[in-house]
Amino acid sequence: MKPKFNKIEDKDIVMYLDDIKDMISNEVGVAIKAYWDKYEKDNKMMGYFSVLRMLFPEIDGLGSYLTGNPMTTGYNIKTYLQKIMSKIDDRYSKFAGFIALIHRNGLMHQHSPKQFMYKKRRIGWELNFHNGGNDQDHLYFRNDILIINLNLFFEDLVNSIDILKTLIKNEYCKTFMNSITIQREYLTKYSILKSQRKIKNKNRRYIYPKDLEFIK
Repeated sequence: MKPKFNKIEDKDIVMYLDDIKDMISNEVGVAIKAYWDKYEKDNKMMGYFSVLRMLFPEIDGLGSYLTGNPMTTGYNIKTYLQKIMSKIDDRYSKFAGFIALIHRNGLMHQHSPKQFMYKKRRIGWELNFHNGGNDQDHLYFRNDILIINLNLFFEDLVNSIDILKTLIKNEYCKTFMNSITIQREYLTKYSILKSQRKIKNKNRRYIYPKDLEFIK
């Protein structure tokens, strides 16, 4: 079932994206501050993985407004890094695929980023919270390690949303509407069970009629 709604206006797009920007800025910003407060109090640094876990779902959603498909998570994140965040720092374009593969894939499905090997060399990663660092503290590949500064990654994402607002109004209005339409579709018992039956590998099915029997 698809809910009906009128064509969205430019002011509605701006308001909608401003709300996302404010939520990311406030909620993730508070978390980063808490991690720093803990470090200053106990000299114990934490939060490296959790910051990215909070940011990747938002990047996925923002990227879907460019691709038109909220179901292509990895592609959405890569697309947003390449097309939007690269306008703040062009190095995002170079590392977008690796970030989506290693960090998004690992942190959203398991405890830590994925491991990567190339010609028997371990290609690693480093996450840091350095304040006011230089170019080598962020998006820098050195000694087979990709370095990401989480403060800058967070700030770049927040600032990139202003760029996205303009591009959606001028270039990506259709894909934005496609993504919003899919996101606003109501899940139904029929649609969920039908989609689950299409999954050939039974180990990947996780919803069965008995799981919804409590809904009368």
